[in-house]
Amino acid sequence: MVSELKGLLSQAIDLHVHGIYEGRPRYCTMMEMAMDAAKAGMRALVFKSKDGVTAGCAHLVDSHVEGIRVFGGVVLDYSVGGLNPWAVYSCLKMGGKVIWMPSFDSEWTLKKVSESTGGAKVYQKLLDSERKVKGISILKGGLDGSDILPEVREIISLVAAKGAILETSHLSPRESLILIEEAKKAGVERIVITHVNSDIIGASIEEQKTLAKKGAFLMYTFAPCMPSPWREAQPLEKVIKMINEVGAENCVLATDFGMINYPMPAEGLRMFIAGLLMGGIKEKDIEKMVKINPAYLLNL
Repeated sequence: MVSELKGLLSQAIDLHVHGIYEGRPRYCTMMEMAMDAAKAGMRALVFKSKDGVTAGCAHLVDSHVEGIRVFGGVVLDYSVGGLNPWAVYSCLKMGGKVIWMPSFDSEWTLKKVSESTGGAKVYQKLLDSERKVKGISILKGGLDGSDILPEVREIISLVAAKGAILETSHLSPRESLILIEEAKKAGVERIVITHVNSDIIGASIEEQKTLAKKGAFLMYTFAPCMPSPWREAQPLEKVIKMINEVGAENCVLATDFGMINYPMPAEGLRMFIAGLLMGGIKEKDIEKMVKINPAYLLNL
């Protein structure tokens, strides 16, 4: 299995990592993470931050670290004005590859945290309790609405024109489904349901299968499987069941690493791959999820 692991990690892509350039403790800088991933033979990293645009920092790291590509984008939280087409336009002009819908500031996140069930409890520790915000939905009338906001349609058009990746981030499964349908009609080819196995998303397997059938890739991350003082670790068997039901051809793997109690993303991805191999996921299917599908999404 050691040789299989090395082969699968070589040229692998992690579409979801966090560096130190965020307003919460992170393990190390984007530069250090990229250097470590390059040493492990990985092909690319994508950095996400709820606190702003990562496209500029990612471009700097990409130009200084040999042997790996580094990309960024923008999360449409309140830090950039929420569902702000100008923030998207600027990010894409800078070479941003991913446009994430609202994250910690999504109405769905605030709802899930207020319910304080399951793994969503961890977000109580991460949200700024001093801020009194309503939360952002992509729908007119909020989570119970049906129509996409006009600014979201404008954002979708910008993503389609650049061939960038549209990620759902912390939208509800229902919002994500509506977003996919609108984005597909507008010509967006690359759509990802972010860390769909996370309790903050709360998507059932049937909902996941529906999202995949509509044309989105489903991202499964390793972070929920890691130990935490605030929640129980998600059993890896649960992720394996999801992947088997949805089909590897519709999936991508990522770590969502960067927290100070996690190892480097390259090591996290190695651990994730090893666990999936031990759980019966075939080598060729893992290759699809860590190499082929992410490379298509990044247009590499």
